[in-house]
Amino acid sequence: MVPGPPPPVTSSERVAADGNLTILSKRTERQRKRLEKKASKRPPKSIGTGLFPLPDELLLSIFAHLRPSDLLRLQQTCKSMREYLRTWESVLVKEVIARRYACLEPCLRLPALMKDIDPSIHPALLHPERQGGMGIHKKFQHVLPADPTCICTCLTCILRWNSLCLVVDFAHWQPNLDSGTPIPMIPRGKLPVWNEDLVAENAKIVQRALVSPLWYARVLEVHLSSTTRSIRRHAANQGNRRRRFRMAKEDEMSGTDEFLQRSGPPTMDFPFHRDNYYMLESYLPNRGWSSDLERWLYMPDWHERDLHWVSERWGEKSSTGKNTTMKQATDQGGTGTEERETQSCNSATIPALIQPTENAHQLSELQK
Repeated sequence: MVPGPPPPVTSSERVAADGNLTILSKRTERQRKRLEKKASKRPPKSIGTGLFPLPDELLLSIFAHLRPSDLLRLQQTCKSMREYLRTWESVLVKEVIARRYACLEPCLRLPALMKDIDPSIHPALLHPERQGGMGIHKKFQHVLPADPTCICTCLTCILRWNSLCLVVDFAHWQPNLDSGTPIPMIPRGKLPVWNEDLVAENAKIVQRALVSPLWYARVLEVHLSSTTRSIRRHAANQGNRRRRFRMAKEDEMSGTDEFLQRSGPPTMDFPFHRDNYYMLESYLPNRGWSSDLERWLYMPDWHERDLHWVSERWGEKSSTGKNTTMKQATDQGGTGTEERETQSCNSATIPALIQPTENAHQLSELQK
């Protein structure tokens, strides 16, 4: 069927309500479509000019006074708020940590991820013999071992992972410690399901902190709460005459760790068992009190130095040297098993050798 001519345009369609003539042409139609397409691709207005008539700088300065838990709840209010907080998450969390957790942040640092490490060092970090020697840092009932394929296993990062998992587990048992309810003890060699589920959930929280600065700040907030509750609990015990941090009611209500800058007891010992939670008041590793300077000294970041040591000790050059030694032993009439037996017999002492070799400088610096 052949279409007929278009219907004529009437005067009512050509004349607008204000009396002006409406231009109808292919050119104006194309221009209208281009404007509609351009408007559809235009990014939405930011929350600073949408929900709140404030500039981003002023809005961020207001949000910086909130606790990390409040910011996480604020993310759940609406999609625009969540997108805005995620866009400015790094800047916002940096300000929150500097304002509230200046002491906790250098004590509880994040371990490095394997994807951020030079791939040429991965074989040395994942060396089977080295992983077996690091087992002394993994055999805890309340800490899930770090996944070596995802998290760096240099000594510095392993200790950081253990500390973060510990503070999450310590926070979980605060209600028991406040009420005096005994913490369930696990017999040696037993692996109850409830404990496996608990340490797995704790590890998930730490893994979130590795990729989300806001969740990392949340872990610091939880540990500050655990520390204040422990100090308050032990201060109420009249029979406990041990030295502790001076914490006033204002310090506890401020939500900051400023009072932890005062002189106090050593806070380095790792609670290797949940039974240590009863007498634990403050766990702030990687720092020591200097009586000469009368202030706390924090451990420097030895991650890069540990990676350099691992690369030299377990790298390709080291493996080649071991193979040459075994070949020489075989050529001299041996079977080559002597070298392997010596290594296996000394495998139990590898952790003791690795600790002073990798991080002996850490202990000496802290003692100063």
